[in-house]
Amino acid sequence: MFTLRRICRKAAFLRSLCTVTSRDAVVAERLEQRALLRVAGKDAYGFLQGLMTNDITHVESGISSMYTMFLNTRGRVLYDAIIYQTSEHGVLFIECDSSAIEQLSKHLKIYRLRKKVDIDVENEHKAWVVYDPSLTENSSCTLVEDVKDKLVGRVLPCDELELGKKERKEGFSINSISSKNNVLIYRDPRLYELGLRVLCPSSEDITELLNVPRGSSYQSLRYRLGVGEGVKDIVPDESFPLESNCDYLHGVSFHKGCYIGQELTARVYHTGVVRKRIMPLFFESPLNVGNSTQREIVNEKGKAVGKLRSFENLNGIGLLRISEVVASKVLTFCSANVKTLRPHWWPKQAPKELESKEKL
Repeated sequence: MFTLRRICRKAAFLRSLCTVTSRDAVVAERLEQRALLRVAGKDAYGFLQGLMTNDITHVESGISSMYTMFLNTRGRVLYDAIIYQTSEHGVLFIECDSSAIEQLSKHLKIYRLRKKVDIDVENEHKAWVVYDPSLTENSSCTLVEDVKDKLVGRVLPCDELELGKKERKEGFSINSISSKNNVLIYRDPRLYELGLRVLCPSSEDITELLNVPRGSSYQSLRYRLGVGEGVKDIVPDESFPLESNCDYLHGVSFHKGCYIGQELTARVYHTGVVRKRIMPLFFESPLNVGNSTQREIVNEKGKAVGKLRSFENLNGIGLLRISEVVASKVLTFCSANVKTLRPHWWPKQAPKELESKEKL
């Protein structure tokens, strides 16, 4: 028998769902470059705790989704991932780059040993994203304005998506649109502007279920926000979690116990010096790179201040030396002028190099 609180939460969820279907600005897009891994068993939480940068106990205690990274023993990023709690306690979905899903599965199985955990590629569900494409139409100047609440009340992110452990054990799933459709909806744990992650059965089309149009500009939205995702943006065995903004995107815990790659990550964090970070890039004209392997971004003095990671149309992201790009008057890449800016979601007090420049 439902308690009054649970009935109210379910009613709020249904109201939010109606809000989604009534807004023309909201679109849904299939994430073709993302795949899912299913990790299930009574030891699932403790098993993942020693392998990932974030604190899985928060998922076990109630939150629905969590951003994290899996590192190698040298502290380099192997895989960036989003972990989803299903309505069943001890059953988790891990979303990562589709080209790395098999490698992630093998990586986890190496450390499984005798723990009671099943690890399988999840083929019954596919990942979608529901977002507001109008954010990609803003100029680079207006994008830094505070748009944190732009999606609130229009695209589901709301507290009703968060389940407590007790409710999960009782089998009450407010994440599901219906037991028939078996669609799971989560807020993106990184930024509100990234909208919702939707795990939909492979045979279903979420645009029909939610009655929203199909989008095609999610990658541009990510680049404008300065958020890397997948092996193209966060290069395996080369990238560091803090340079990839894992800390700013709520993907690393500095209070949990040991995990693989923790020593270097913690040392860099406590020294307070992260000289390079992934930042958004805005090109003034279309790039014509051809077969060029050139990746360096240079300033007006011809000095390299960073490297391009990925781009789409006039938007991209790069790993840039923060203090040097802030001080530069002109940035170019392959003879094309490029601009960058401090993402609005970066903490006000960081990075220290940027703060010192702003005080001058």
